[in-house]
Parts: sequence; structure tokens; C-alpha cells
Amino acid sequence: MAVKNLLTVSFRATTYHNPRKGFSFPNELYDAFGFSGGSQVALLISKMSGDVFFCGISKFISDPEITEADTVRHLGLGQKICVTASRIP
Repeated sequence: MAVKNLLTVSFRATTYHNPRKGFSFPNELYDAFGFSGGSQVALLISKMSGDVFFCGISKFISDPEITEADTVRHLGLGQKICVTASRIP
């Protein structure tokens, strides 16, 4: 039986629209996970009040940015969000 380490982190971010709607994944965490452009990540994105916007798998379109349309569709510009992220199993 193989054992895998599951690294999960939570952080706060602010959304932007430059030129696409999205948010930045902190560089230190991006490097710690060993992600690269095109890597997949499991995300739970919620408002600061706890209301969930997105729960699922997304991918990095460009280095540490999440801009995939299905992931950020319901986020507003300049919105403060809470993100919980982990490597996909």
C-alpha cells in the first residue's frame, strides 16, 4: 500500500481582472506544492462570510494564477476570497 502526503493550505486573496478575471496563488505555496503551468489543483473558494463559490478541480493557466473561466465565473472584481487548496489525489 502506497502512502501519499497530502498538503492542504488556506489563504486569502483578492480577485482582479487583468486582462482576465482571476486571482494569484501565493508564489511560496506554488513552489512548495511543486506546481507549474497546466498543473491541476483541488480548490474550495469562498467569500469571507463562508459562502462557497467553487469546489472542484482547476488548473493553472499561467504560472501562479487561477483564471480558468469555470473556476472564477462567479467572483467579482476586487472581491476578497478565502481559498483552500491541495494537490489532487
